[in-house]
Amino acid sequence: MSERRTFPYAPPEVLTRIALVAGALGALWAIHETLVALDALPQESGLSPFAGRESTAIGLVALGLALAAVVGVIAVRRAPSVTATLLFIAACGGFLAVGSPWVGPGVLLGAASWLALLATPNPFQDEMDRERAERASSEAPAAEG
Repeated sequence: MSERRTFPYAPPEVLTRIALVAGALGALWAIHETLVALDALPQESGLSPFAGRESTAIGLVALGLALAAVVGVIAVRRAPSVTATLLFIAACGGFLAVGSPWVGPGVLLGAASWLALLATPNPFQDEMDRERAERASSEAPAAEG
């Protein structure tokens, strides 16, 4: 069986580690923006340069998205595909719910989502290796004869 490689030819452990760091920073920033949307923190804080939407409902939606990002960060080593899905939903949903204050966390969560997706193993790798070995074995006798 061949060595497992991902698209940018980096080991999956490196990609998941980078996704873990970017996702954790994005999730923490998302929690901060959630507190701003819930009016628990002032909107003039250093991490919120733009004015966004504020209400209890929007804050609760943002809280759910931030918790989805946290769960995704926790699951990055065990299930990178689940992480990619959760972080992508958190990034896009935050843009729609909170608005422009979610730009920073959304970019970090989106980048972490793509890195986790790149670290996902190919489910058909074993079958591809088997077919490649069969092709090589069927071509070897023809070349000798």
